Amino acid sequence: MRHLVRSIVSNYVALGVQVASVVVLAPLFIDHLGVASFGRWSLIGAIVGYLQLSDLGISPATARAVAASRSRERLGAAVNSTIGLLIAVSLVLLLAAGVIALTAPASAIPHSFHVALACAVAIFAVRLPLTAADSVLYGLGRMVERNAFVAASAFAALGANGSVLLLGGGLVDVVLCGALAQLAVSATLAAYVLVRVEGVRFSPRLSDRTQLRSMATVTTGIFGLNVAAQIIVYSDTLVVGALYGAISTGVYAVAMRAVQGATLLLNQISDAFFPGFAHAHARGDQTVAPQVSLATSLAVCMAMALIGTLVVFGDRLIHLWVGGGFERAWIPMLLLSTSLVLNGPLRYAVLWAIASNLHGRLARIALVEAAINLVLSVGLGIAFGLVGVASASCATFIASNGIVMPRLLFPMLGLDWRACFVRPIAVSCLAVLPVSALLHWLLAGHQIATAVVVAASLVWLVFTFVGLAPIVIGRRELRGLRTAFKAARMA
Repeated sequence: MRHLVRSIVSNYVALGVQVASVVVLAPLFIDHLGVASFGRWSLIGAIVGYLQLSDLGISPATARAVAASRSRERLGAAVNSTIGLLIAVSLVLLLAAGVIALTAPASAIPHSFHVALACAVAIFAVRLPLTAADSVLYGLGRMVERNAFVAASAFAALGANGSVLLLGGGLVDVVLCGALAQLAVSATLAAYVLVRVEGVRFSPRLSDRTQLRSMATVTTGIFGLNVAAQIIVYSDTLVVGALYGAISTGVYAVAMRAVQGATLLLNQISDAFFPGFAHAHARGDQTVAPQVSLATSLAVCMAMALIGTLVVFGDRLIHLWVGGGFERAWIPMLLLSTSLVLNGPLRYAVLWAIASNLHGRLARIALVEAAINLVLSVGLGIAFGLVGVASASCATFIASNGIVMPRLLFPMLGLDWRACFVRPIAVSCLAVLPVSALLHWLLAGHQIATAVVVAASLVWLVFTFVGLAPIVIGRRELRGLRTAFKAARMA
């Protein structure tokens, strides 16, 4: 328990640096280069996000293999097999970057966008094999060390991008310097793992076909889940960009980044559970169901506290963050925030399924969900604009992550999906949303000082979580959780 608490705390420290980076950089970018350039920058981020699929699900499979390894030989085979595969993929991406650069003069798209995209793809390709080091630390459960480098990467990118903007650089300069800063941190992480993790060294002779076949059974399902996740996360930006141009993309990107930040806030706890689930599966331990049930309820409380805060103060917080001109982002943000209360709590059961290699059907469901989401985004986007695109994501979240996947996952754990998933969400929605909507209506039209808005948002967030926890989780379970934390602190 003590190790888990330290991992979660370090996750939140790293998240704090990442959120601070986004909070500082977005308004700085808009102020210096304008909303249109911010939209193009967001499009480049979406495209690079899609490129994360190029690891074919290898990184999570590597973390699982590392967590389950019982010897240095198995650890070395897992790492070197991963590096070999990622090097092959990176060569293909480098070729793609060259094609993008060569086609720039013949394209009607702004030349700076082409060059910036080519730089981003090329540097991502170079970084890709280095990500094996991150998977090693994640699989070993060395979250504090891993998160130190995650925070360093975000801080380095913020420093590089912020400096370029203040010095008068353009889109290409920002993308190039930020990507190079992250590459330097990734190289440092790889060197650190080689020196500090026993059994890790790079040698093609250590690659093992048996290990590759074992990982392949896991990567196939993970790749499907990743494809679906990336389509849902980034397709909205691409659809808005194609239908309404760079300025509307910038507005929608603000809504998406706000929800993504809240999602990261939720995921820091669930991510710390994955190595433990993999270890439990390797030992044949099938007693993780109570942990998943309790963690799911806690995640529901956290998610609804965040959603309630966005309902009451979201429009004001957007204005404080990026200034005027982004009023249209509030409604899409609320629609997208349904992912918080559906995806966040479900994530524990999904991670357990991945660790136990039981996620094949989930991948197929997720791919269908992503395809439906893409079609709906285009159709509703044409009909209703930004709200229509966000409504498409909201509808697919409710159908897939709110009904189909929970009905499949929780019975695998021996849990009742209605009691463990539907009931907590329904109770928290009834308790939070009407009060939050009423409070927003009462405050509408009133001028409130910046410091008061920030303080009131934090107070409402904490108050909502503290008020929900006894209702959703139960006082007896909370007392047991408190006792466990006290024991961990005294250990």
